[in-house]
Amino acid sequence: IRYHSSIRTTTPVAGIALYLVLDQSSSMAAPSTHLGLSKIELLRILTKAFVESRPNDLIGMITFARIPQVIVPLTLDHEAV
Repeated sequence: IRYHSSIRTTTPVAGIALYLVLDQSSSMAAPSTHLGLSKIELLRILTKAFVESRPNDLIGMITFARIPQVIVPLTLDHEAV
């Protein structure tokens, strides 16, 4: 953690690069057996929790249904993910 002009910033000192590969096919609209949520809603909740737990990692996102697509390239801007 670095302090500069009363602004606290965090600079990662170690981490890894991770791409999340997420299914966006129509089957993901089906209900899951957990909490009465659709599979895609459950995936969003779990993805958000995972990203928040990895502050020092570069994270990107690829989605696929029929064709894979890079939605977010590797970044430390986890809000973008």
